[in-house]
Amino acid sequence: AHLSDAIGIPWVHVFFSEKTLINTYKELVKNLPDGAERIDFRISKKE
Repeated sequence: AHLSDAIGIPWVHVFFSEKTLINTYKELVKNLPDGAERIDFRISKKE
């Protein structure tokens, strides 16, 4: 997922775990008008 619309740090995925990035992204966009849509679009669930 491209999280750069909320996390504006180049190469951020190198410095933090996937779990940390997902949790941070969810926290940053949750109060936006389209926050739920962003999360559903960018964060897939493993089946």
